[in-house]
Amino acid sequence: MPQYKRKRRTRELMIADLSTNHIEYFALKAGFSIEKLEVDYGYDVRLYTYNNDGEFENGTIYFQLKATDNIDQYRLKSGGFSFPIEKKHLETWLKEIEPVILILFDAQEEKAYWVYLQLYFEQQNIFFDAIQTERFSVHLNEVVDVDAIRKWRNYKNSLFSQLYGHIKRHV
Repeated sequence: MPQYKRKRRTRELMIADLSTNHIEYFALKAGFSIEKLEVDYGYDVRLYTYNNDGEFENGTIYFQLKATDNIDQYRLKSGGFSFPIEKKHLETWLKEIEPVILILFDAQEEKAYWVYLQLYFEQQNIFFDAIQTERFSVHLNEVVDVDAIRKWRNYKNSLFSQLYGHIKRHV
């Protein structure tokens, strides 16, 4: 009887799951929850937030997770990290109304770094249409922890407070 190779759990799959677990740990500590998205259309995880009474808050925060065993390949001499993103993904993320957070997970140190993509491009005064290359690198230097999770919630809530009363729901 011939031996067939079974599907294998690769290191890439393991560290991808570890990156999700890392985010979920801090989300749970902050009193929030995450949903791992089964179909990847540019987002891996969605964060749900709750007020101080544990009541669900409108809106979500989307995450694109990147995991590596070799974070030094992205390290900048000036500090932080530079991560290349394909332009086709940037278009989706920058047009998203809700916050999109890119996270780079260092599987060796079990530490993650983040950037709020729409805010990054706004603060850097970079417009999508001006990007002439197929890849564009963004800089990450903030560490994922409970304070970061709370900061993301504030970004989302601030965004939604600006939208209330300004959305017209007709065609």
